[in-house]
Amino acid sequence: MKQTMNKPTVVCTKCAWVSFAVTKAHAEAEVKTFNKYYATLSKRDQESYRGEATIDSYTCQLCGGSTFRLAKPEEIPFGSTINPVIWEDPDMNQNTPKTIQRQEDPDADQG
Repeated sequence: MKQTMNKPTVVCTKCAWVSFAVTKAHAEAEVKTFNKYYATLSKRDQESYRGEATIDSYTCQLCGGSTFRLAKPEEIPFGSTINPVIWEDPDMNQNTPKTIQRQEDPDADQG
């Protein structure tokens, strides 16, 4: 089974943490959408979150870095959960993100 991600996967150049890339415009739109939703919540429900969203959270979740390079397929751990980061690759502006495909986990039980 192949798994495909439509967003470019990138690696932090400081710590090698893998994330997926979005443009700053995409991150700003997501923040605006979330904050609009957050404003509709009761104070009690808002306590379930860390507060309003900002684009400052679109950095490496391990070290806070903001410099990335494209990831190689072997750098993406199978079954991992990855987070969005802002990465402005010139090719992304043409809405043609690079796609990385992973094969099924070779160590998975085939029984």
